Amino acid sequence: MIKPSCVSLLTRVIEKEEDKLMTTDARMEEKLRRQRAFWTREEIDRPAVTFWMGTYSSFEVYRGAASLGEGLLTPENIHPEEFLPDYERLYQTSTRIDDDSFYAASPFFGIPWLEGMVGCPVHVGGESVWSEEYVDDLARLPALDLSPENPLLVKLLEFTRALVEHSAGRYAVALTLMRGPGDLLGALRGVANMAYDLYDHPVLVEEACGRLADFWLAVARAQLALIPPFHGGGMVMHYRLWAPGSCVMYQEDAFSFWSPPFSAP
Repeated sequence: MIKPSCVSLLTRVIEKEEDKLMTTDARMEEKLRRQRAFWTREEIDRPAVTFWMGTYSSFEVYRGAASLGEGLLTPENIHPEEFLPDYERLYQTSTRIDDDSFYAASPFFGIPWLEGMVGCPVHVGGESVWSEEYVDDLARLPALDLSPENPLLVKLLEFTRALVEHSAGRYAVALTLMRGPGDLLGALRGVANMAYDLYDHPVLVEEACGRLADFWLAVARAQLALIPPFHGGGMVMHYRLWAPGSCVMYQEDAFSFWSPPFSAP
């Protein structure tokens, strides 16, 4: 038999937890309202505010990066399970920050995934990962492996599945850092050679960027197919920006080597 005093205490605990849940749900709706207002350009009392805690150095943010080793990076050296404690730590930290966004995890952004997929050798040294150009003539740009068997694509999707399982709906899963066709062309040729190609072989540049754009889209769609919606939308990990429907972001730093109209803010 349960004493009345115990029943009273249990009731108060349950009521307190229900109040906390309602408060959490209300805060979630408030965050979504501000995020939607950004996309609809709605007049609101203030803009949405988000925070990135700590450093932006990938090796400092993710301690699991030490498991990559040194030298030439191959898919066999990438172990998603080594990174999961980092994602849990970052998620738990985010729950203590009352800003206007949500935590989002993406496969370790320190790896140049797409550069490796198009054939660039990827190296690890110290706390850096970089790719090397290997195409000495744009006219001999090799075929791009768009097959599901591309080893680095297989590993990227494995990483994505691991995050979806680990999240279990608690946080959003996003695409990894997706460098765009211009960045990929610069990675394949080297940015200096790419700049000369713009003058010497504009038709070949256009053709190459078209092929790289198709490749980019294929990799993006492969990840999106594995990522469940988060409150009806998706997230950009780096900006902690929620958007209704699917959400992707691409990086085109190499455009700074193109004509100013393409790169001016």
